[in-house]
Amino acid sequence: MATRVLARADAASVTFIGCGEEARHHIQAILPVRPIKKIIMWGRNVERAKAFAAEQDIPSDVTIHVEPDLETAAREAEILCTVTSSTQPILKGAWLQPGVHVNLVGAAVRASAEADMDVVKCSRFYVDYLPSALEQAGELVNAIEAGLVTPEHVVGEIGSVLNGDAPGRASDQEITVYKSLGVAAQDLAAGVAAAKNAEAGNIGTSVEW
Repeated sequence: MATRVLARADAASVTFIGCGEEARHHIQAILPVRPIKKIIMWGRNVERAKAFAAEQDIPSDVTIHVEPDLETAAREAEILCTVTSSTQPILKGAWLQPGVHVNLVGAAVRASAEADMDVVKCSRFYVDYLPSALEQAGELVNAIEAGLVTPEHVVGEIGSVLNGDAPGRASDQEITVYKSLGVAAQDLAAGVAAAKNAEAGNIGTSVEW
């Protein structure tokens, strides 16, 4: 959703930093919302990254390849997703090209950060839920504590952009960043919807609690 709302309309290349389940799901989520023609994968283990790339179910007109150099992979991106378990920053703001949209997905606790403080400083920064982000988003909190930005650097929650209460991307040249921590209320709502759909379709097994 954040990619649909914030990425450039013509963004055709996406880089994934990380080759696990999060990357797999994000590939399938992003392909329908932008005219992606090239997927770039980076992983600490090149052979594992190549195996992951070969397994992906993608349209025939989309290419996927492994870039062993992290900086090169980042610089090629028009959309970039960090989907790692890294606790220390591995993405640098100096590598981001004008117009790129970044989804910071992997780090979800205060002690972890996938991107350095320059990524925060150079971007229009969005979050899923502001109270949680100001407490647990390592990239953002690090930049605030270092005095590089203030809490007001956050343009808004992604839901506020959808509602028209916060501005989205203002130009094709600016860098946008969406920090995802996860929202428990969203998980509960998705679970309830899934259960109702299963019940309506007579799918699954009822279990007494």
